[in-house]
Amino acid sequence: MITQNNFSNDSIQLSSFLKFCDYLSEIIIITDTENRILFTNSSFEEHFGFLDDQIKNKKIDKLFLDEKIIETNGKKTIASMVDKKGEQFKCEIKLLSQTNTVGNIEHKVYFINDLRESIERKREERESAEKFQSLFREIKDGLYESTPDGKLIDMNPAGVELFGYKSKQELLKANIAEDLYLNPYDRTKFKNQLEKDGYVKDYEIGVRRKDGTIVTVLETAFAVRDKDGTTKSYRGILRDITAAKNYEAKLRKYIEELGQVNKKLIKSEEELKELNAAKDKFFSIVAHDLRSPFTSLIGYSEFLRDDFEELSDEEIKLFANNIHESAHVVFNLLENLLQWSRVQTGRIKIEPEVLDISSLVNSTVNLLKNNAERKSISLVNDILPRTLVYADQQTISSVVQNLLSNAIKFTPRDGKIEIGCNLKKTNAEIFVADTGVGIKEEDKEKLFRIDTHLTTTGTDKEEGSGLGLILCKELVEKNHGKIWVKSELGKGSTFSFSLPTQG
Repeated sequence: MITQNNFSNDSIQLSSFLKFCDYLSEIIIITDTENRILFTNSSFEEHFGFLDDQIKNKKIDKLFLDEKIIETNGKKTIASMVDKKGEQFKCEIKLLSQTNTVGNIEHKVYFINDLRESIERKREERESAEKFQSLFREIKDGLYESTPDGKLIDMNPAGVELFGYKSKQELLKANIAEDLYLNPYDRTKFKNQLEKDGYVKDYEIGVRRKDGTIVTVLETAFAVRDKDGTTKSYRGILRDITAAKNYEAKLRKYIEELGQVNKKLIKSEEELKELNAAKDKFFSIVAHDLRSPFTSLIGYSEFLRDDFEELSDEEIKLFANNIHESAHVVFNLLENLLQWSRVQTGRIKIEPEVLDISSLVNSTVNLLKNNAERKSISLVNDILPRTLVYADQQTISSVVQNLLSNAIKFTPRDGKIEIGCNLKKTNAEIFVADTGVGIKEEDKEKLFRIDTHLTTTGTDKEEGSGLGLILCKELVEKNHGKIWVKSELGKGSTFSFSLPTQG
């Protein structure tokens, strides 16, 4: 180090010293005893802007705003200086005086550090710190620093407000896992991920406010580690998303409600289509199926009216019998129409009860046995007495009557109809099997559909509406059952339906 006692006039040493000074970042100025500048290094020109010939032999006091600094020796001092452009700036100065052997001052060496960059850097650091403090105070999200063992070091005002505490000092006493986390295990999971990855982003957790209310937050944090990699603290941000979560839940509920409304609209549309199909079916039946029996009624009644005196007793009896059968067909058709109408409008009342299906079938067999006897058809009820089902008696009676009537209609003379039952675990399967004409494969799907019209005459040319099986399907389904058919053309058909055995 150059001191006031080792500066020599030796030209070789002086030349070496001056060259050395040009490599220093510090500003070096050497003056004589009259304070005239004898030497400046390259850093002087860089900071002050003067060329060597512009400043040499000039008084150094022109560079100082405070001339007293020139008399300072051996101490670091802060002084104000001025450059070529007249710009004032602060410098750190140390003055060393070079003396001769008798102690007289020969030269003064000024070591100067330009503080402009340092001052600017400190200003920027101060502004940055102020901005951070302002951000820390004003940001609406909670900012915190905590220890790995779960103690808060600092929390901004937004965080204090988030947790519902009166002051930061009160909040800093809280244990994070036990007092603030809704589920303490979340703190453990969060900490493990922080230690593993060094950071955690958008970790969704529930936290508890001081008053016990629950808030949902997204937590993003990173681990602060020393040079050895040891975690010193965690710093993070807490964003309250409770309102967004509530909005999301409401939106999800709204979408679900819209979905339900949409389903209802689709169902209403389907029901409307079915209603239109039912209306078309109704008009088709009225226009087509009522026409034939009424034509017979009108025709035979006109014969009786116009030719009564010319007709024999046998012809009168035959006409009367035909009129009776046509009226009976109309009556059955109107009965089915009336019941089907009540089903469509929801006016039919289903009152399920435990009933003996064998007894119900016996009653229907007795009701229709005359029709069967006219065609010499054997009606056999194989259902064991006290076979119990849980169903509405009136509607199931209509189902059995329709199925038996159809079996009689499509079974030729000397045929056989058998009614039986197969008991399953939770239901009973009742079947009506005949030795009739059977059904074409392509017609099976049309039997229970409202949008198709399938009607045929019986083996004795009995009339029908095509409505009976559709009514059977709806009545069976009203009783929580199903109906189906198996048939082979020319060999007969078996219609089956299921009913629950208990409520």
